[in-house]
Amino acid sequence: MHRNFKISSRSHHGVVFIAELGRVCDGAPVSIREIAGRLELPEKYLEELVRALRAAGLVVSSRGRTGGYRLARQPREITMGEVVRALEGPIVLAHCLDAQTDDACPHEQSCVSRSFFQRLQQTIEQELDHMTLADIATAHAKTASP
Repeated sequence: MHRNFKISSRSHHGVVFIAELGRVCDGAPVSIREIAGRLELPEKYLEELVRALRAAGLVVSSRGRTGGYRLARQPREITMGEVVRALEGPIVLAHCLDAQTDDACPHEQSCVSRSFFQRLQQTIEQELDHMTLADIATAHAKTASP
């Protein structure tokens, strides 16, 4: 059986949500119900994602009849790294690279794969931290136009 290396649905949907929020809101709050309808995702699920995005300071909310959610900053100021880390936590490709663990690998100094996974992790982090929400929107606009 083959296992695929893939981004979680939580990160995928979080990126889709925040991109849609940036696309439709123009600074005015948008309701979860509206975005859930557009994305065909359950409201409760999006509310869970929004909690993490709010805690990370990426979206803000307003209450009341015209309340909802909007981006906390301009799309060009929000990186995909911020979004993914808000939803998943630190990016860790191998157990031995997890700064949060106390379990040291006994083969750390002689491990043949450690430097490979370390470089790969750094490359992924750099790309995520370089790519912004505005970049995603621009790339989508280019592929969506005839």
